[in-house]
Amino acid sequence: MDDRELKKLSRQDLLEMLVELSRENEKLKQQLDAANKELESKRIRLSEAGNIAEAAMRVNQVFETAQAAASQYLANIRLMEIQKQKELERLKAHNSGKDEKQ
Repeated sequence: MDDRELKKLSRQDLLEMLVELSRENEKLKQQLDAANKELESKRIRLSEAGNIAEAAMRVNQVFETAQAAASQYLANIRLMEIQKQKELERLKAHNSGKDEKQ
């Protein structure tokens, strides 16, 4: 609506337009507030998701370290078993040599 058309309107019509524009303005403010709250909520969720992802990565690193330690422990146990088996065979061989001498 241009100025010429506005000048032709009565005071009552102008007041009604003003009231309607005020209502619309209030409605838009409420929509903006709701949109801002939703945006903040999404930001918080994204931040929390990032924190959860970081925590999961840390937990994975702990598990990987624990797995590596367990694997190393088992390897050491196997090595000790091989060494003990060789020692047992050596002792058996040594004892069987004594048995033959007697």
